[in-house]
Amino acid sequence: MSDAADSTKGGAEDAPPDAAPLPDGSYDVFVIDADQDPKDERTVVIEVTLLDGEHKGEVLALGCPASELVPGGADPIELLGETGVLAVVDGAPRFQLDR
Repeated sequence: MSDAADSTKGGAEDAPPDAAPLPDGSYDVFVIDADQDPKDERTVVIEVTLLDGEHKGEVLALGCPASELVPGGADPIELLGETGVLAVVDGAPRFQLDR
């Protein structure tokens, strides 16, 4: 699983920048964009949309270790269309591909 580093839709203004804007739970997601982080080659930034529930359709940007998502230096764009699970535990988001 990968740590989520950022989100495009924030929560409360006093929340830390890497806090999950979602309540604790498990969310099915679909990868709609992926790119190498220009500031850190060890990180891939993916954008996912939530597929169901109260937050259906929301888009989140997540920073994930490249070694977990694109082993062997594959192009992150190959992640487009993949599905996964975003788990939020104690406010900390973690992402895992279904494959």
